[in-house]
Amino acid sequence: MKEYMIHLSLLLKRQFTNKLYICFLVAMPLFILIALCISSNTKGNDKVPVGCYTEKQNSEFTKTLHEALKESSGKIDFIEYDNLNDMLEDTASSSLECSYVFTEDLFDGLVEDDYKNTIIGFTSPSTVVASMVDEMVFSAVFRAVGDVALCVYVDENPEIFAEHDTDELKLALRNAYKKQFDTGHTFSLEFKAYGDIVKDNNASASHLPIHGIIAVFLFLCMLLACSDYCTELERGTLNKLSPRRQLVLSSCFIVSWLIPAFVSSSLTLIIAALQKSLDINPGITPGLPTVLYEIAVLFAYFVILNISGLILNMIIKKSLLISALIPVLITGSLIFCPVIINLSAILPIAGVVEKLFLPYYYLIFF
Repeated sequence: MKEYMIHLSLLLKRQFTNKLYICFLVAMPLFILIALCISSNTKGNDKVPVGCYTEKQNSEFTKTLHEALKESSGKIDFIEYDNLNDMLEDTASSSLECSYVFTEDLFDGLVEDDYKNTIIGFTSPSTVVASMVDEMVFSAVFRAVGDVALCVYVDENPEIFAEHDTDELKLALRNAYKKQFDTGHTFSLEFKAYGDIVKDNNASASHLPIHGIIAVFLFLCMLLACSDYCTELERGTLNKLSPRRQLVLSSCFIVSWLIPAFVSSSLTLIIAALQKSLDINPGITPGLPTVLYEIAVLFAYFVILNISGLILNMIIKKSLLISALIPVLITGSLIFCPVIINLSAILPIAGVVEKLFLPYYYLIFF
C-alpha cells in the first residue's frame, strides 16, 4: 500500500503540471456555475407572450373564451389587453409574438356559421410560432362556443329531434360535450426534453445536461489514463517491473487521472444541487440526501471506470490503438447515450447500442 501511495502521489503531481487537464478541471464547475446563474436570471421569462383584445367585454362567452385560453396556454402566455393600440404597438415591436382581436360579431358569427373576419390576427415581424398559436386559439374558441352551437342546432332542426324533449336533449348534449374535455383538449402541445429536465421541471439546473457532461468527461479521463500508461510501457520504463507491479502501476495511472476529475465533478454536482435548491426554496441549502446520492452514484461510476481501465490495459498494450479508440468511444457515447438527447426514445436500436458505452451505466441512475 505504501508503494502504491508513493506512485500515486508522484503521478498526481505530474497531472497538475498538465495545463490543459487543469483547465478542464476548473472550467467544468465554472462553466456550470455561470450557465446556472444565467438560467436563474432568465427563469420565468420562457413563455411565449401572445396578446388578446376582445371588443365585446364582460359577456358570458368572453369569460368562457378567456378561461379556455388560459387552460390551453402551456408555454403560451395569453395577455389580455384593454387598449387595442397598445397591443398592436407591442406586436409591432416584437414584445408580443402575435396578437388577436376577437370582434363583437364573433359569437353570433360562430352560431350562424358566418364567422369570416370575426377573429383578426397580427404577427410580430420575427415570429416563428404564430401558426402554432393559431391552432391553440381556434381550439379555445371551439371549446367556448361548442355547447351553444349544439343547442342552436337542436333549435334549428326540430324535425330531427321531434321524439325528444328539447330541454332534456340540450342538457344531455351539454353534459356529453363537457365530458369530452375531462381527459384532454381538442388541441394540445406537449413540450418534452430528455435528460435531467424530465426529472424536475422546476429547477433551472435541469436545463443543462450536467450528468451527461460529467459521465463523458470521466470516461475520457479513463481512456487518456490508459493511453498514458501504454505510452510508458512503449518507452520501456516499466519493463523491469513484474506483471503484478505493472498492474498496480496501471491502477495508479487511472486513479491519478480520475481523482482530480472526481473532485471537479463532485463540486459541479454540489453547485447544481445548491442552485436547484435556491430556485425552489430560496435561502435553503440543498438537501443532504440528494447530495449524498449524487456523490455515491459518482463514486460507483468511479469504481466502474477503474475496473474497466484495468481490463483495457490488460487487453491493449498499444497507445496508438487506444488513441484511435478515444474519438470513436466518446462520439458513440455522445450519440447513443442520453447525454443530450434520449435517442432510444425515437430509435429503439439505440437502446441496445447505448449499453456498450460506460456513461450509460452512470446516466441510468438519473
